[in-house]
Amino acid sequence: RDFSIQVTTERRAYTAGEPLELRCTIDAQNVPERFFSVSWVFSSSPVAVIGPSAVPLLGPNYVEREATGLLTVRKESPSVHLLKLQRLLPEDSGKYICRVTEREKTLTGDFIDRSKRSRNVQITVTPLSEYHGSLSALCF
Repeated sequence: RDFSIQVTTERRAYTAGEPLELRCTIDAQNVPERFFSVSWVFSSSPVAVIGPSAVPLLGPNYVEREATGLLTVRKESPSVHLLKLQRLLPEDSGKYICRVTEREKTLTGDFIDRSKRSRNVQITVTPLSEYHGSLSALCF
């Protein structure tokens, strides 16, 4: 009943204003029949938690971004969870991890929680002005 997790993204370097998609994939047998909750963490701060009900609970710094459509957290399938940030900001640079907790009911009726975390995914967001500066330098 073991499981492993992996976070994937298209790339690690972005320019401010671009979208970022991170996917957390749970590799395990019978995923739909098991109770996993997935937490997204950015530089030690909680971004969101999605429990088995697939309803996200957002960290305090992300409620407004989600309300304005700039953050999406969803369960794409029983084993794939998505974190999407629209219009990245330079302060979104840092380490992202996915932590997965499985709640398992024992024969005695007790619950055991087992957690694993992904490797850090280091994302770099370059401010727009730096990008334009280097672009104009190439033109001359």
